[in-house]
Amino acid sequence: MNLDFLNPILLFPALILFSVAYYLIPARYRWTILLAVSIAFLYWVGSWSIIILFLNILLNFVVGLQINRQQSSSRKAWLIAGIVVNLLFLFGFKYFSSLLGLAGWFERWFGGQAASILFPVGLSFYTLQSISYLVDLYKGLIPVEKHLGIFALYQAFFPKIISGPVERGKKLLPQLHNPEKFSLENVYGGATLLLVGLFKKVVVADHLLPFVNEIVEEPGTYQGVTLVVGLIFLGFQIFADFSGYTDIALGIAQLLGIRLTPNFKRPYLSDNLVEFWNRWHLSFSTWLRDYIFYPLRRFWLHKNSSGVAALILPPLITMLASGIWHGTGWTFVVWGLYHALFYTLVIVFRNRKRDASAKPGLFKRIMAILVNFGVLTFGWLIFRSESLHSAWVIFKNIFVKSTTLEAILRQIGRVDYLISVISILLILSIEILIEVRGERFNFAKWPALARWSVYLAILLAITLFGVYQKGAGTFIYGSF
Repeated sequence: MNLDFLNPILLFPALILFSVAYYLIPARYRWTILLAVSIAFLYWVGSWSIIILFLNILLNFVVGLQINRQQSSSRKAWLIAGIVVNLLFLFGFKYFSSLLGLAGWFERWFGGQAASILFPVGLSFYTLQSISYLVDLYKGLIPVEKHLGIFALYQAFFPKIISGPVERGKKLLPQLHNPEKFSLENVYGGATLLLVGLFKKVVVADHLLPFVNEIVEEPGTYQGVTLVVGLIFLGFQIFADFSGYTDIALGIAQLLGIRLTPNFKRPYLSDNLVEFWNRWHLSFSTWLRDYIFYPLRRFWLHKNSSGVAALILPPLITMLASGIWHGTGWTFVVWGLYHALFYTLVIVFRNRKRDASAKPGLFKRIMAILVNFGVLTFGWLIFRSESLHSAWVIFKNIFVKSTTLEAILRQIGRVDYLISVISILLILSIEILIEVRGERFNFAKWPALARWSVYLAILLAITLFGVYQKGAGTFIYGSF
C-alpha cells in the first residue's frame, strides 16, 4: 500500500489545489470530482482493489433498488440475499484466501499486485457500510439512493476508504447530495484535525513502532521492565496510529465541507470495558451495537424470561464477531473472547450494584482507569502477537526480574525512545485536559495568535521528527 501521501511536502500542496478546484465547481457537479479523486486514490493505494469495490457498489445499489421496489415478503428475501452476498465477499477475500493458501498461487500469476486482489483495500469497512445501508433501507430509516454516482461515492469516498470511519447512509448521503458552501470554520477545523492526525501518526505512532515490533516479533528476547514499557508503548502505538488516521480522514473531509463520524473519545480514560467501547472506534462499536448486540438482546429477552441469556450471550457473540472481523488468526478470536469476558463481568457487576449511578471518587476512578488500561494492554498483546504461543511467552517474561532497558535501547536508539515518551505524555496530558475541561478547552475559540502558534509548533514537530522511511507509513487498521 503506497502511503507516501502522508509526507506534508506532498499532502498540503495537493490538498490546497484540490480544495480550490472543488469549491470552484458548481455544487451539483462536485460529486463527480470527489468520485474521480476517490477512484484515482484507491487505484494508487490498492490498484486491483478498485474492481472488488465497484462490484460491491453495483451489487448493493441493485439490491437497494429491489428492497425499495418489492412487497413485504420479497423485500426481506432481497435483504437477506444482500447481507449474505456481502458477507461472502468479506469472508471469501479476507478469510478463505488465507485458509486455502492462495497467496503463493496469486503471486506467481500477478506478482506484486496479488495482495490488492486477495486483500482488497477497505473491504472490511465498506462491507459494514453496505449492510447498514440495506438494513436501514429495509426498516424505512433512510430513503433509497437512486443515483449510482452518489452511491458509489458514499462507498468509495477517499478519506475514509482505507480505515473508515464506517459511515451510515443517513448521515453521509445527504451531505453528498447537498454539499456545504466554503467556510473558514471548516478550513480551521479541518486543518486542526489534519495536523493533529499527522502528528499522531508520523511522530508518535511511527516512532513507537520499532520498539513495539522489537518486543512483539522477538518473543523470549526481553524481560521484565522492558516488556512493561513495551506493552505501554504498544497500547499508545495502536491508539496514535488509528486515531491519527481518523483525524486525517475527518480533517480532509471537513476541508471539503463534509462531516464524518468521530471515532475516538479519549478511550484510555475509561474505567471499564463497557465505557471503553463507548469511546473506542465509535463508528464500528455503534455498528456492532445496532446490528448485532441489540437484535440479539431483543431476541433472547423474548425467548428467555429469566434474562440470563440476554445478559451473557449478546456481548459474547458481539465481541467474538468483532475479533473475527479484525483478522483470520486465533489471536483475533481469543482477543474477541477476552473482551467479551471482561465486558460481561462489568455488566454483571453493574446489575448487582445497588446504586449503579453513583460516581466513584477521584482516587478510585484513577485506580479503575489504570486497572482498565492494564486489561486493555494485555488484550493488545494478544491482538498484536503473531501467535497465541508468542503472546504467552511475552506474558510470562514480564515477571522475570529485569531493571534495565539498555538492550533494547541499543536496538532502537535513545533519541527515538525519548521522542516516544515525550509524545505519549503530551497526548495523555491533552486528553486529560479535554476530559476535565470539556468545551472550555475548545481549540477553535482560542485567540488567533495562540491558535497559529500551535499550528506552527505541530507543523515544525511533524517536519523535524516525523518518520517517513519506507514501511513506516502503513496504517495498522489498513490491513483489516
